[in-house]
Amino acid sequence: MRFVPPDPAHRFTVGEHSLRIVEHLESLRSGQEPSEQRFSELIAQCSHFDVLCLAALVHDAGKLISDREHSELSLAISASVAERLKLAPEKKELLDLIVGQHLLLVRTGRLHDLKTPAVIQAVAEKITNVDALRHLYVFSYVDTRAVAKKNWTSMDHRDLEELFRKVQDHLMGRSQEESAADVVEGRVSEIRHSIARSGEPQSDEAVRRHCDSMPASYILNTTLDEIALHIKLLAGLETENVVLDLYNRPGDDYSELTVCAYDDPQPGMLAKITGVLYACDADIQKAQVFTRRTERPVVLDTLWIRSSGTQVSEARARRILSLLKEVLTGSRTLEKLLGGMGKHPPAGIPLDSVDLRNDISEEHTVVHVIARDLQGLLYLMTRALSRSGLYIHSARVATWAARGENNFYVTNLDGRQIPAEDLPHWQESLERALCGLDEV
Repeated sequence: MRFVPPDPAHRFTVGEHSLRIVEHLESLRSGQEPSEQRFSELIAQCSHFDVLCLAALVHDAGKLISDREHSELSLAISASVAERLKLAPEKKELLDLIVGQHLLLVRTGRLHDLKTPAVIQAVAEKITNVDALRHLYVFSYVDTRAVAKKNWTSMDHRDLEELFRKVQDHLMGRSQEESAADVVEGRVSEIRHSIARSGEPQSDEAVRRHCDSMPASYILNTTLDEIALHIKLLAGLETENVVLDLYNRPGDDYSELTVCAYDDPQPGMLAKITGVLYACDADIQKAQVFTRRTERPVVLDTLWIRSSGTQVSEARARRILSLLKEVLTGSRTLEKLLGGMGKHPPAGIPLDSVDLRNDISEEHTVVHVIARDLQGLLYLMTRALSRSGLYIHSARVATWAARGENNFYVTNLDGRQIPAEDLPHWQESLERALCGLDEV
């Protein structure tokens, strides 16, 4: 148990990591830390605290054999332990779930679009009931926190809480068909009334016009505060071609960057944005892209970014916003900016694998890319996808064992999923583009 995983994110040996989890579980059960009240409440509802502690001791034991895909190896070890301890069937079943799926919630929260019903269903199918979900959620929290300082972020908390509640609703039969026209119309009415009550100087007509130009997924899943901000930024486009906002919400350890700009006729807007952030040494945690379908299309992109593991400082924020405006308005090319900032990105990335799927989202093809982590990785990926002729609607970013793992929700130039019969061709093409083998 003195084995140290070959992952720069891990500060501790397998043994110390496991014992820290047990210690944290005890702390949650005693309710010692007010900031962790949510998880103290959840652990009080868990029926098998002893199984949580046992899972802590065996969930990473497979790393002693091989650090790659260790969950299955750990599961075999835990089965042997359960047999020796003669665990009751319900405890053995719960132990198998926690050990075998201990990365499920964190990986899903970091890599997938939680607004997609298929993602929620896929998670729910792996979990037997709400009590098991509760145990897995608590374990995911303490396991992630025990890897290293700052490994659990406020974004993890927000995303996993959303995932937990949606999977819980699914398991309890409270799911609904979100694309129903009456649900969308009800949400539009809620948005209009909320903005009217807020005192924002936006006409009811402007709110309605904005909602009518956006997809149903935006109406249903974007917060009222975000929509109000978008409408405010859109009003600024009447006098400017690019309107930007960078917000540091109190209590968060990341910043929200919102870009409102007229869309380029060809794919590549997100690559420009990620390129500027790469030049400014800002780390991108997640990106969400929406296009307002009007006579002159407008992009509404939100990126969640960090600098040195925390929110972007005021001085760096001013620098980022200034350079973004220069690049997006065309007063300076991204290539000149990168060169002037001493950034010389390679033609390609050290690619491990690329996989394309149409079964995760009804609207988008999901491009799953794994590559060795390096500075500017997301920029290099978005650049390659855009040059290949794909529109990127969402990007999810995660790093495991010194590997960058990213999911891109994309469409072709027609705004549709890549046809299933064309996926093998696109996979081969994207492999070449990501590795920098195609001339541009």
